[in-house]
Amino acid sequence: MIIQNLLQAKKYLPAISIKEDITTMDDNFLTAEQELTNDILGEELLSLLEGKNEEDSKLLTMCERVISLSAFLAAIPELDLVLTQSGFAVHSSEKMSPASRQRVDALIQSVTNRLDKATDTLIDYLIATAKYDVVWRSTDQFDNITAGLISTYSEFKRYALYTPACAENYPTSYNGFKKHYAGMKISLNTTVASRISQAYATELLEKYRDRVQINSFDMKVLEYVKHAISSEIVRDHETVDNMLNEAVSFMKKNPGQFLTFFSSEANADLTLTHEDTPIFSMF
Repeated sequence: MIIQNLLQAKKYLPAISIKEDITTMDDNFLTAEQELTNDILGEELLSLLEGKNEEDSKLLTMCERVISLSAFLAAIPELDLVLTQSGFAVHSSEKMSPASRQRVDALIQSVTNRLDKATDTLIDYLIATAKYDVVWRSTDQFDNITAGLISTYSEFKRYALYTPACAENYPTSYNGFKKHYAGMKISLNTTVASRISQAYATELLEKYRDRVQINSFDMKVLEYVKHAISSEIVRDHETVDNMLNEAVSFMKKNPGQFLTFFSSEANADLTLTHEDTPIFSMF
């Protein structure tokens, strides 16, 4: 295990005062590690990190932080409970009493925010760091995280406009956001590809995954595309349509910069069918 006990996790959890058995949260740490492995790392990268080599110390620290915060967040509802013959009771003493519901809720939100940032930092680091390409880029985790062009919750929030109308569909944490990786992949390969062509959508994805420095013209279209994908996830179909119209309009004004798009068979169909036709999304 990456995190062996509560004592090791303490540096990432300043709210914890260790006065009991340091193995109290062992199962939470194991569950959090497995979740991190399934969602992001993959088994091969986990095995590498378990060697705890100095050259992997930066990545190891990031993983320790994510596991510690995730385990603590899962444990919070039960940390002050004890099962007695009469049912559940709450720990208390002369010096300490149970925190109010308001304080517990504030702690949960604080830990959630820290976990979101830690997870995003980990993902950004893995995508940007070439030395882990061999063990990570061939995994299902890499494919899932990158297939929709938006890999982190913080990036999603930059592109998805929050409004009362879309509040019900707007993820409130990374754990909510990660459920939409498959949907974003579908959005790129259906709604977006139907407007900018499958060939150009694939080209943008390959450049993103391969860390290719794209020019300002591709970057402009990529911004529109990310707005469209994130808006489709929150069911803001008007913004999806507007952003893709802007993308196509921009490409048409700069034909020499978008040879893949203009050489595709889809370009002719797009010119004929999409000027005044709304998008009918599968989402």
